[in-house]
Amino acid sequence: MAQTMLNMAAMFQNVRIPENARPITVDLPTPPALTGALTPNNWLAKAQRLAFNRVRGPESLAIDRNGNLYTGLSNGWVVEVRPNGRVRGLQRMSLSSCGRTRVEGACGRPLGMRLDSQGLLVFADAYNGIFKMDKRSGRFLRLVDPRRQRVGGRPLGFLNDLAVTQDGTIFFTSSSTKWKRSQFLNIVLEGEKSGRVLVYNPRARGPNKVQQVMAGLSFPNGLQLSRDQDYLLIAEGARAKIYRKWIGRNSPNRGRTEVFADNLPGFVDNIRLSPRGTYWVALSSVRHSAQPSVLDSYGTRPDIRRQIMGLPKDVAMSRAPKYGLVVELNEDGKIIRSLHDPFGSVFPSVSEVQEFQGKLYLGSYDRNFIGVLSLNSLPPPVKPGTGHTPTQPPPTHNHRPIPTNPRPNPNNNHNHRPNPNPNPNPNQTPNPNRTPAPSRTRTRTRTRTRTRSPSPALRIPSRTSLRPAPCWETRGRLWDKLNGEELRDMVLVLLKQVIETKKEASKTLQRAVRLKSDTSKLKTMLGLSDGPAVPSPGSSRTDNTGTGNSGATAGSGGTGTQSESTTPSTTTTTVTETTSDSGSTGTAASAGTTPQSTPASGGGGGGGGAGVFPTTPTFGSGCVSGSLSCGVY
Repeated sequence: MAQTMLNMAAMFQNVRIPENARPITVDLPTPPALTGALTPNNWLAKAQRLAFNRVRGPESLAIDRNGNLYTGLSNGWVVEVRPNGRVRGLQRMSLSSCGRTRVEGACGRPLGMRLDSQGLLVFADAYNGIFKMDKRSGRFLRLVDPRRQRVGGRPLGFLNDLAVTQDGTIFFTSSSTKWKRSQFLNIVLEGEKSGRVLVYNPRARGPNKVQQVMAGLSFPNGLQLSRDQDYLLIAEGARAKIYRKWIGRNSPNRGRTEVFADNLPGFVDNIRLSPRGTYWVALSSVRHSAQPSVLDSYGTRPDIRRQIMGLPKDVAMSRAPKYGLVVELNEDGKIIRSLHDPFGSVFPSVSEVQEFQGKLYLGSYDRNFIGVLSLNSLPPPVKPGTGHTPTQPPPTHNHRPIPTNPRPNPNNNHNHRPNPNPNPNPNQTPNPNRTPAPSRTRTRTRTRTRTRSPSPALRIPSRTSLRPAPCWETRGRLWDKLNGEELRDMVLVLLKQVIETKKEASKTLQRAVRLKSDTSKLKTMLGLSDGPAVPSPGSSRTDNTGTGNSGATAGSGGTGTQSESTTPSTTTTTVTETTSDSGSTGTAASAGTTPQSTPASGGGGGGGGAGVFPTTPTFGSGCVSGSLSCGVY
């Protein structure tokens, strides 16, 4: 990805790099390998589509007790999505028409979604602040206004995710005070650390309602409270890291900050709690040993990343790797399960995972549906350090029991029959009155019948589960992924390519006509003819009479005569060869207009017998070797 984006940056040399771009050195650990609990699979690609083509960019999700989902869309709408897929609009956080990035600041972009203890919808808008909304009527109240409030002398900036406590306290992230949400790629490429974690206290008064909890973060994103709300998990997106901030009033670690999970296989987006006390972590972009990110490749080269920042966002995002990945962490921050979409066929990127009543609901910032997965179809999570992978269940030991009395080895001279007395006494004398045990003779007859089917000449390997089905097996799923705007854009691109191709062909034809005209004028000026006249049908001519020592005309010391006659359909060339030494004659006849080549045998050096002269193979009637019409480039 990094090299591709660098090549694209070279193509767009005239693109203006942001003047305030100041990339810094970023030192990330070596990306992890996709082994163990991170072994690739295709479970994420099996997600079903809910509210298909009715939503666009459901970045975050909130679910009530009835299973209704609430999310914010890229056009500024906050909507309710029912379990049957029906969508009801609640409110549009816009001042004008929405739908494109250039007016996103005016229309708003609802991101983090939560439900508080009273059942009210609380969400963060990237531009307009923190809101509380009645999910029935759509009426809302602005709690935090980023245009008016400042914390620590700095603006609130790009608001992202939030978490709500039982008493109504709201923790939220400010991903950057330098760049807007529409410029989120610059936050990652620059590596700047203006991100913060803020808290809104509804019981405070005046400017103290919003205070700073943590600062100096690079793209802080998702937030999640623990089950007993003793600590807060904070995702540092551009560093693939999660912090744990202890906030419990009765916690002995109150105020302490520590690393919860580090060197994750991607840039962290939202974090959500599961009913089991684990955490679902969505990764917006992957990074692993086989596919490092831009920061992994060019973290120590700020100059290169500054050039990449000059790329248009659409071009840069189109070159990003399409790989969906979600991980589940236990209470110790260890990965116990992962869901993959290696080819990005359904989810090239995931922003959030919500678990509710045995199902996983998947959100993203650019998809036109909400993904749904059943937990019953997924293997259970693994224990860290066991070495078992989710795709391979723990092995079952079905070994045959070792017999107590093994059979003796016939190739061994030692007698391995079991001793009836396991602890014999060497001083013990045998009892003469003891009746010896009768000897037992056992005869075993074993018959083996093996039937082997003939091995096939060609063995076709089975298709791996990671490879998506071909387009003819998708039954229209490719078109289901595209909405009207995407189809229109695709058609426009194709038409543009056709028009450009026709223009190039027309220019090439005009150049050929001009070249031919200039050639004719030059020959006229020099007094040169256009070449020998083309013989008319039925005419004949005889030429090329000469003497040669070797080659296609005659043998050594011989005389050769070549005659050629032209007919309307075919041209026949006959070569008569006479030698002076032995009188042998060689005759070769060929059809076509191609020149003769060196004889293969006979007809030379006084050799006896007749020789055949092979002709040079042609590419077709009227075709010139090396031209485009011959298929030779």
